[in-house]
Amino acid sequence: QFPLWLGRRPELTLPKDYEEELSEGEDPGDVFDPEGLERCTAHQLPMFEGKTRIKMLKRSGVQVQKDAVETLESIRQSRIMCGCQCDGICIPDTCQCSLDGIGCQVDGPDEFGRSHPCSCTSIGCSNPYGRIEFDPEHVKNHYRITMMRMHHAEQKGIYDSPQRIRFNSDGEPESVSHFTPPPIRVS
Repeated sequence: QFPLWLGRRPELTLPKDYEEELSEGEDPGDVFDPEGLERCTAHQLPMFEGKTRIKMLKRSGVQVQKDAVETLESIRQSRIMCGCQCDGICIPDTCQCSLDGIGCQVDGPDEFGRSHPCSCTSIGCSNPYGRIEFDPEHVKNHYRITMMRMHHAEQKGIYDSPQRIRFNSDGEPESVSHFTPPPIRVS
């Protein structure tokens, strides 16, 4: 085990002369994304062959489990399938979202004019976990209020303050409520 909680990262490089054999039954090609379905989005990490990756993980103290192959494949398959295909009407017994214990989500129409990722309508959705529909006005309003709070905090010299500020329709601060009472000042 490597101590990440101490703030140290494991060394993830292998010396050129390092030769550790894989355990019996380990297939490096199957364990780590054989079809290249998972892609790094934040930063591009260096690509390693499965065998090299397993060696680096073992050298760093990580125990590679043999049953991880099935788990990883299950995760990959679940990422491919997104939303329900109820075609307008969700019936809890057949809706994939309901069966998975999550609410339906509609982000808007896809290139074919169908709602995505779930294809149900607000009237026809009977998912007991609910249905969420993307609302661009709600997002814009949240952004506007957040920016007004930030500007007000900058003007008052308040940074990281645990308070909620309400603004009137003119954008002026209307009321301030502290989540925790302010500290008592001793003179």
